Amino acid sequence: MTTSRALSFRAIASAQTDRFWEVDVLRGIALCLMLFYHFMYDLRYFVHIPYKVGEGRWAVFADLIATMFVGLAGLSLTLSRARWLQRHTGSYWPHLIRRGMRILGYGMLVTVATWFVDPAETVHFGILHLIGVSIMLAGPFLPLRWLNVVFAVLAMLLGRWLSQQIVPAHLYWGLPFGFVPEGYTSFDYRPLFPWFGVMLLGIALGNTLYPHGQRRWPLPALEGKHWVRALAWLGRHTLVIYLVHQPVFFLGFLITGFAHLRLL
Repeated sequence: MTTSRALSFRAIASAQTDRFWEVDVLRGIALCLMLFYHFMYDLRYFVHIPYKVGEGRWAVFADLIATMFVGLAGLSLTLSRARWLQRHTGSYWPHLIRRGMRILGYGMLVTVATWFVDPAETVHFGILHLIGVSIMLAGPFLPLRWLNVVFAVLAMLLGRWLSQQIVPAHLYWGLPFGFVPEGYTSFDYRPLFPWFGVMLLGIALGNTLYPHGQRRWPLPALEGKHWVRALAWLGRHTLVIYLVHQPVFFLGFLITGFAHLRLL
């Protein structure tokens, strides 16, 4: 029993030392920015504040937040792949598929939830759908570094071209790829093109800064700083917070009478 506990403690310690505080902090910062943006968006949607959240500079702000999340997801894939290969034998693909399917499943929950809130703004392919599918597609690109930059540019150019195509309003099959039907609106829409290119850039960055899962250049040891620990904690729990924050916001608007739930 003692030996088993000792091995368990070593495994926990190993998992903790595997993390890089700067990656968790950046993800935590992205989460804080997202919470602020979504709260302001909800204020506009439910309370009708005069700020044009979702348009103009606000839309650029939202794209910046999404870029941070998707890019960091790509970078994190290179770290998890390196650690997995150090500890396992065989193909890494089944692990990728399971991970991607799980996140895609959470995305489908978002689809159902947003349909209840406002069917006209349903999230058919938002950031969780994007990350889930992109993870499953990332396998061939994970060993690559600078070549991913080329693929990323091509994905972004393709996305720009697709967004300019005229698609009949009733055709939704092309939404995951970037074909946008006329008049389409959604709370969140992040198609594979150009956004898969952002993940490829994150993979290229991860393979550059963390080759074989090891930090290439030393950084100050800031792990003990309170602000670092707080942001890193948020960064480690981003998915859970992402899934619960809008229901919490929405519940607050329901209680205050600003929001109404669409019932079947």
